[in-house]
Amino acid sequence: MVKIENYLKENGESKTNAIAEYLNLSSARTRKILSEMKTIEAIGTNTNRKYRLKDNQK
Repeated sequence: MVKIENYLKENGESKTNAIAEYLNLSSARTRKILSEMKTIEAIGTNTNRKYRLKDNQK
């Protein structure tokens, strides 16, 4: 999703809740979308997980 990529370009690494709030979606729906995106990578585990653009997407 272009909106997520733009958000991460502007804000850097972000938690699911922050992205979900920006998109006005639930955290569960946002996590599903993030996990399906090939241009995004997850850093950390469970509650400490953040998402960022892969290096070649910046």
